[in-house]
Amino acid sequence: MKKFLKYALRARSVGFAKSALRDAPTGVVVDVDYCDKPVHYREGSSDALVIYEILLKGQRAEYWHKQLPKPENVKVVLDIGANIGAATVFFSEAYPTAQIHAFEPIPDNLELLKKNAASRGRPGSIQCHHLALSDHDGELKMIHSPGANNHGGWSFYQRGASGNEEKISVPVRKSGDFVRELGLDRIDVIKIDTEGAEKEILHGLTPEQLATVQYIVGELHGERDFELLDWLEQRGFDIECKKSFGKPCFIFKALRA
Repeated sequence: MKKFLKYALRARSVGFAKSALRDAPTGVVVDVDYCDKPVHYREGSSDALVIYEILLKGQRAEYWHKQLPKPENVKVVLDIGANIGAATVFFSEAYPTAQIHAFEPIPDNLELLKKNAASRGRPGSIQCHHLALSDHDGELKMIHSPGANNHGGWSFYQRGASGNEEKISVPVRKSGDFVRELGLDRIDVIKIDTEGAEKEILHGLTPEQLATVQYIVGELHGERDFELLDWLEQRGFDIECKKSFGKPCFIFKALRA
């Protein structure tokens, strides 16, 4: 009951609270208001919890930071591993004049990402790209994450996979090369949540591209995480993270020192 009330009050929606606590997806796409505009999600899936953690918790939201770069200083945001676009929505509201590039290789997620991006920002200010980023070009298989209601979760790495999980081949581009092809001469903010591929993606950027970044935020998944954080620290970032015992995933924030 406590969780139900918390979700309902934050979302101002009993339907959202029911969906967040439902243990099986219904296949129905519904929406909840955020900043007076709809955010679409799959009823009964993990989408509702993603929306709650990223959009509805105020200053306790996953990607918020008291030292977020000021709106006037942010022109380009990359949302890497955009899923259904909750972070895209978050940064479009935080940086209304920025150009946002959202990357999502899974077709079902991409469909909702485009729908959520359509009502945000200025016309053309959010571009959705159907591909994954890495430190090379090619094609890779992604594995569906376990969990009956985890529609959006796919990974190149899957600890404990049985071998029977659904798989899909996705196009992959080297991050630095694709950013250059987009004509971007700077990247101000990066959000990255790619189920274990974070290190390869950030390593794929050139030193010059990384040097323009003010803030990086994302989730790490137990794939050489602290090696990545040390690498970022050596490149001029202050690191903030909180890892709990027994939980491989945790949020990290890297702010340009």
